[in-house]
Amino acid sequence: MEEEFLEFHVAFERGRLIFFRVQGWLSRVEAVEAEVGELTRDTSQEIEKLCLGGYCSKNCKSSYKFGKKVSKKLQLVATLIDDGDFAVVAEKVPQPAVDKRPLQPTIIGLESTFDKVWRCLVEGQFGIIGLYGMGGVGKTTLLF
Repeated sequence: MEEEFLEFHVAFERGRLIFFRVQGWLSRVEAVEAEVGELTRDTSQEIEKLCLGGYCSKNCKSSYKFGKKVSKKLQLVATLIDDGDFAVVAEKVPQPAVDKRPLQPTIIGLESTFDKVWRCLVEGQFGIIGLYGMGGVGKTTLLF
């Protein structure tokens, strides 16, 4: 059960979507854990009711009822342990859809430069063309 809790907390911290059946199981486990805590606190009172070194009860009916409660809780815990064997406890949260934005076929301001470069290539005057300039002016954009 500790492994399921650890896997649950890791998935929760990573922002994954926890399956509903796992969340339901966890809420049942937390409820039973609180009930077992109450039974544990009541155990000291029940031990005080025993005599002869814990072999005989002063109030048989009370001891019997307490034993039945403990037995039922143990069965419930065993059932929860069996039910808690999940192969997967969470899934990745789906990413929001990305809309494509259409780009303009040419960028304004580069048309005249593109025409000059294209003319040089088409006319065959030059075999190599060098483009230079400071970064961010659109040299790469001009080629595409």
